[in-house]
Amino acid sequence: MENVLIRIKRFNQQLEKRNYDYTLEEMSVLRNEWMSIVLQLIADENYDLAKTLFYKILINDRGEVNKGWLNMDAAVLDVMFLIYDHEKKNGDSYTFDKVRDIQDMKRLCLKLKVLLRRIEYDLPEEYQQEIIRFVRENKISASFIIVIVQRYIERQVKVLNKTAIMLCNNDCIKMALSLLLFSCDIKDDFQETIFCLAYTLFKLGEMQTAFDISKLLDDSLSCNKILKYRLSEKKSYTDSQDAFLLEEILLHNSELYKLNENFSLHVPEVKEKIAFICCVNKEDMFRECELYINNLLVPDGYEVEIIPIRGAVSMTSGNNEGMRQSDAKYKIYLHQDILCLNPYLLYNILKVFEMDSGIGMLGVAGTPEVPATGIWWDAECQYLNLYQDNMASFGCDEIVTDPKQYNHGEYQDVMMLDGVFLATRNDISWRQDIFEGWHFYDVSQCMEFKRAGMKVVLARCEYPWVMHYGDYVTVLDDTYEYYRKIFLNEYKNDIQNYYNMEE
Repeated sequence: MENVLIRIKRFNQQLEKRNYDYTLEEMSVLRNEWMSIVLQLIADENYDLAKTLFYKILINDRGEVNKGWLNMDAAVLDVMFLIYDHEKKNGDSYTFDKVRDIQDMKRLCLKLKVLLRRIEYDLPEEYQQEIIRFVRENKISASFIIVIVQRYIERQVKVLNKTAIMLCNNDCIKMALSLLLFSCDIKDDFQETIFCLAYTLFKLGEMQTAFDISKLLDDSLSCNKILKYRLSEKKSYTDSQDAFLLEEILLHNSELYKLNENFSLHVPEVKEKIAFICCVNKEDMFRECELYINNLLVPDGYEVEIIPIRGAVSMTSGNNEGMRQSDAKYKIYLHQDILCLNPYLLYNILKVFEMDSGIGMLGVAGTPEVPATGIWWDAECQYLNLYQDNMASFGCDEIVTDPKQYNHGEYQDVMMLDGVFLATRNDISWRQDIFEGWHFYDVSQCMEFKRAGMKVVLARCEYPWVMHYGDYVTVLDDTYEYYRKIFLNEYKNDIQNYYNMEE
């Protein structure tokens, strides 16, 4: 162990001095040795020493993350040690006692995150309820849920409260109380949390405490008088009364995503289709993607179809296959790890298309520039209107909401868009003749639309429309550079024209 620490320390010192005599291969070997020691200590139930060694390497002397040591496994272990600390503090049984394999840890973290997001973004109740089975089957602690909510959920109080009520109604009352008490710490005057807490205590049989807490409710919550009456009379609930009460307190007013009532969409005389086309090689991810698509509100005069393409040899060939399979006027090409968060997404997309008949394609991430490298994110000016999510990070990129920052108020003309989410009104074949892999297909398609005389735009949104949900840290392979050169060669005249216009 000491030998590994000395070697890693020496390696870090060389990096600090920008001395790159060491190779990335050596760094990978050292990282694997370090992780193996940490995992062995966990297997030996020596959790505190494992934690000390883990953060001794991951965090530098300035308290910053040594990003070179942070990969997917390290990110999962970071979350697991946070859970361990929370369990230790709150007297929960240790998850490490049940799960010591890094792949099992990863599976639990990723799945719980997915299930909590279903609650956050109001997927149908049947899909939200999956969390109950998952918690029971995997003996998930309240601390585990709390840490995942803290790390990855934006609307934390809402998710904690609703998860608590579901647990409460499935005889997991003590766990529900733990979530609600933590919810109170986040926002202790939140009326809905107080109501849920009183309700849960009543179900637990703590009548007097529940009644005392219910006095903190004001009359703005329509059913608080019913609760107070039942508590004071010590009335028991029936299933129908439970259903009524929960319907009252858990009605969600989605503040983030609202339909703009100041515009109305044209209703086509003949029903038109909107097709979602997605290359699929991970069925669990696609299932989640599909759930969110099915949760979208569909404007009058439109219908939605989902076209998964399995076994594609490239993104261009897969997208062409999806395009051939559908006669939809509007086609949305998206990655299998995209979640459509905004229920009014289709309204917003159609609104932009109706603003200008010259718009052929729109996206959620891109740039009005063409960097000399051909890599869109090398551009000085970037629009990134989406959530980026993986185990190592979570957050909204620098979303631009000010209409003045868009050259048309509600949208911005761009040169390049990222392929995570692309909506089109016109069919143009993807260049599978030269892009036979998984890179540069998106910026190539932008150039093809522009060659056809159509605009490529990025829509303005108050909140990100989609989440790019990954269970891995993306690593660019050797073919990336190969296709970058092909892109620059194929579109050199288009790129030169852009620079001529700038001059």
